[in-house]
Amino acid sequence: MIRRYGVVEIGTRGVRLLVADASPDGIEQFVFSTGGLSDLGRYADENGNLSKRSIERVSRIVARYIGIAEAKGAEQVFGIATEGVRAAPNQVELLQTLATLIDVKPLSRAQEAAYSFTACADAFYHKVPAGASLLAVDQGGGSTELTVGTIESRGEIVLRDFVTLDLGTVAISKMVVEADTLAEAFKTVRQQVRDELNRHPTLQSPSKVTPALTVGLGSAITQFMWEVMKNGPERVTSLRDVHGQPIQTSTIAEQLDRIERRLGHYTRDDFGADLYPGSELAVWLSGFLTYYEILRFFDVPEIYVSRNGTR
Repeated sequence: MIRRYGVVEIGTRGVRLLVADASPDGIEQFVFSTGGLSDLGRYADENGNLSKRSIERVSRIVARYIGIAEAKGAEQVFGIATEGVRAAPNQVELLQTLATLIDVKPLSRAQEAAYSFTACADAFYHKVPAGASLLAVDQGGGSTELTVGTIESRGEIVLRDFVTLDLGTVAISKMVVEADTLAEAFKTVRQQVRDELNRHPTLQSPSKVTPALTVGLGSAITQFMWEVMKNGPERVTSLRDVHGQPIQTSTIAEQLDRIERRLGHYTRDDFGADLYPGSELAVWLSGFLTYYEILRFFDVPEIYVSRNGTR
């Protein structure tokens, strides 16, 4: 039986809403999607505790999104939360505040990885030969999940392995902000990503093979693809148009090289107020670098962009 659902995802940087028609067999139709900044990570203290300011902001956004979902005909609206809430010592304060509005379930790292991978598999199953490996790279504000699995001949989705990296955009964007120069920030973030990848023994297996298809989720890779396509022959007019589009790792390397050369001429002061923790510039630079280093690590020639995420 097909029913219309609304799901609110509360992340470290953003709050997002998806309204869709679904059945036990999966999503039948996407009805509506929107999102905005939560700032949970930006205003959290050094221990990860969520601020009252952020909790109040998220509560207002969630209430508005519930109203939108119901206006779109959702029969049930529920919530999920990712790393920023999952890791917060005072997460109960947020959950209790939202309890009068919506039931919110903090996802475990394994659940988050599984849901993101399932969304990628559902969107790109036609591009992956049966039994071949698919790598999903999902970068959020609080963490980055790498999930490897296969889609079998009968359509079954099989998760083989996942790793959660401490490479959320909130934390690594602070490295950009705190560096003496942006050129130094590039070096610092690049080394941090490489160190984090090397920290996980399962990623160092001699049997590691290049996946048949790699899919990226997250604002940095989506925004980069948007910038490439809107100035290209496609002349896209919406972020939705980047879904399903591939970009070559060599193209990313060329863009990074160009950006790094330009950054050598600037200091932090040249960018003024835009360089605050969680700023779009800092997030874009650090997130973009993260994707590239992961592709380089797995020797992946290209990555497809997905707008189908955890929700």
